[in-house]
Amino acid sequence: MRPRRSTFTAIVPVAVEGENPIHAQAKDGAAHTAADDVRVIRDTTAPSVDLTAPPALRRGQTAKASVVASDNLTGVARVTFHFGSQTIGPVLAPPFEADLVVPEGATAGQTITLTAEAEDGAGNVGHSAPHGVRVTTAGAIVGQVLADDTGLPVAGARVRMGTTETTSDEHGRYALPTDLPAVVLTAEKEGTTSVDRLVSVQSAVGTVPVDARLTALAPSGTYRLTRLTAQGLPGLLPLGWSPAAAFEVRFEGAAGAEMSVTVTGLGEVTTVHLAAYDRVLRAWTMRAGPLAVSDGAMTTTLPGAGSYALVRPDDEQVPAAAAGEPLAGVGMAALPDAATSTSTAIPATLPPAGGTAVGHLTVKDAPGVPSGTVVQAIVTETFTLTSGGVASEEKRMEDIVLYRSAGELEATVPITPSRSFETSELQSGKVHLDILAGREGVRGQSGGNAPVVLEREGVRLTVGQGALSSDLAIDLGVTAISPFVPRSATLVPLAEATLDFSGRELLLPARLAVPAAGATSPDGTYLFARVERIGGIPQMTVVAVGAVQDDMIVPQEFPGLPGIAREGRYVLYRVEAPLGFVGGMTTSDGAPLRAVVAATGSPATVLPFVALSGTDGRFLLPAVPGTVALQATVPPTAAHGEVQAQVTAGQTATANIALSGVVAATVSPAGYPRARWSPGRDGRSAS
Repeated sequence: MRPRRSTFTAIVPVAVEGENPIHAQAKDGAAHTAADDVRVIRDTTAPSVDLTAPPALRRGQTAKASVVASDNLTGVARVTFHFGSQTIGPVLAPPFEADLVVPEGATAGQTITLTAEAEDGAGNVGHSAPHGVRVTTAGAIVGQVLADDTGLPVAGARVRMGTTETTSDEHGRYALPTDLPAVVLTAEKEGTTSVDRLVSVQSAVGTVPVDARLTALAPSGTYRLTRLTAQGLPGLLPLGWSPAAAFEVRFEGAAGAEMSVTVTGLGEVTTVHLAAYDRVLRAWTMRAGPLAVSDGAMTTTLPGAGSYALVRPDDEQVPAAAAGEPLAGVGMAALPDAATSTSTAIPATLPPAGGTAVGHLTVKDAPGVPSGTVVQAIVTETFTLTSGGVASEEKRMEDIVLYRSAGELEATVPITPSRSFETSELQSGKVHLDILAGREGVRGQSGGNAPVVLEREGVRLTVGQGALSSDLAIDLGVTAISPFVPRSATLVPLAEATLDFSGRELLLPARLAVPAAGATSPDGTYLFARVERIGGIPQMTVVAVGAVQDDMIVPQEFPGLPGIAREGRYVLYRVEAPLGFVGGMTTSDGAPLRAVVAATGSPATVLPFVALSGTDGRFLLPAVPGTVALQATVPPTAAHGEVQAQVTAGQTATANIALSGVVAATVSPAGYPRARWSPGRDGRSAS
């Protein structure tokens, strides 16, 4: 007989987490029995998931995310990663890893959430804690070149970084993109010394090297002996060393041989060491010492051409160096809160025609702070003219290297204001230096080729992708409304911001969004104006019309207005009166001419804006409805033209202006021809 098979089903409770034994027994009609045992695993516990990933990811790079997952019963069957909207996996076997790339459309500074989930053999799913990955860009370098004899910016200096080279702009600034962690910069200009800076580059921000101060070379001859100041050394000394004197020797033609040099004016210094700057090592090396100083003078032998310094250690804590070895320094120490400073300037007063004062800064009550510590000064210049106007320059920063002398930190720097006047033009002038206890090491955020968004005090700056050919430092500052900003009952300044594009002009306008807390209504009239200094006088030029969107006032495209494409100082206005525009072309002898266009008349009927016509001569100026008298000039020439236009609210009238007179200068994009003046300085201010 064939055996008869039957299937029996029973619901058996499995109450224990883990293995549960089940015993089954069958009995037939003849009382024969058979049995079997099975073990059933009850698994209701999800796997544990430990996710590891970098905190930041640069655009264009790939990074690894990894998971350690464990399950003590049914084992890990698969791991899946979620990076923003991306799903990566599943990964079916260890190692559980995923390659991360920045998603399209992600902006620098944005944080993308990364999570991982692991599924076991029973279908339980465990989740990792969320991990934020910040989107970054490559680093950028932004610095400035100054003239060591005046302290003023140097335009046209070459700044080299390996095979990459750029030049400083009219403000002495330069900017370079880089994805390297450390670089060597060399700044130089024909007829000056060259200065090196070793820079550790931070990613996603603009790294700010210590200012490079170039020294004019001594006159040509058989040899050229150029005196260097403590601020104008070819490379920074290690912390803890200070220069009693420094100089550069160049020979015309041949490299030159040994020469004897006598240095005087060393004051109460008793011993020094001779150090040479090694252009290959980019470091100061010990040549000889200690060398005795007698009556403020000493004589030594130089091995040949090069840059030399007579240096002193702060104390015995500074490591000694053998001849031929690089100097070593001590660790950095911050200036204590109790530190105080005093300053003087000689002479205290300079004539309007020009000159340079010598400023001396002393920092007291700073024990343990070594020579070579760098602080920063904010330089502000204002000039009251006999015409009643007030000329000024945009604030700038400059680095000052402090050195120990008689137990105190000291520095000597030149002070040369950047403008000059005829005596009859100037009533008074002031140059003010605010000394900061430290310096700006990084600036803004790198971007411009990649999109970047910055926010300060509720104000948001957005620079779109492709706005620059490479990623450079982009920065946003929010300030109080400047005293020179015009205002009236119908023209209300709401906010002021400074934009820094590393000296570049954007290929695509940026978006500057300001909270609409001061808006009277969503349908109000708003204008974004940029500060232009014409002859040193701050003037307001309208670059965009604003509108309220999502509780923010943002610029809108408007025919004839360029938008926010240039760095500088911007003011957002609310206009509480009807507004129109007048546009046209400025010409001379039928050819386009760049000029300054302004409405003339009483302040009650004229808006305080000017327009700068472009290379094509075209301009656009906001105006009060009615008959508007326009005047076009090209400072400081005699070129001049006038015309009248009938302006209607909400519309743009046309008015072309033909200028007559001798045009002896052209207008540059960064401003109009400027003179220089050097007023005096008393203490930390000049007047």
